[in-house]
Amino acid sequence: MTLFVNLAVVLLGQDPAAIDYRPLVLDISKRRKTVVTGDLKQGAEPPAYQFKAKKGQRLKITLKDVQPDGLVTFYSIQFPSGAEFGGKGYDPYKGRLTETGTYVVRIHVNNMASNGDSGRFRLTLTRP
Repeated sequence: MTLFVNLAVVLLGQDPAAIDYRPLVLDISKRRKTVVTGDLKQGAEPPAYQFKAKKGQRLKITLKDVQPDGLVTFYSIQFPSGAEFGGKGYDPYKGRLTETGTYVVRIHVNNMASNGDSGRFRLTLTRP
């Protein structure tokens, strides 16, 4: 079963200081595959998603742009210890997690490769 979450991450007309940028919590423990789609706007705070996982758990994380004429995205993963892994373009993260705790995935804009000021993305977390 796939969980689809459609998020509008850009809140127009609000003071940026008033926007809550805490990561959206995803529960990946009950599903083999979790899919998040969202919108992204140039200059906006990058959307973030957090999930809990255990050391040794296998996980694959992929990111795809679904609006090819818009922003080009990449992602980073923050491990429970604070260490970070930066995705390179569309390269997926695939392997066994090295820590137990809360992970955070952030979606970023690749300014050098983007052709627009907004775009859509699809983030997929799969437990093989």
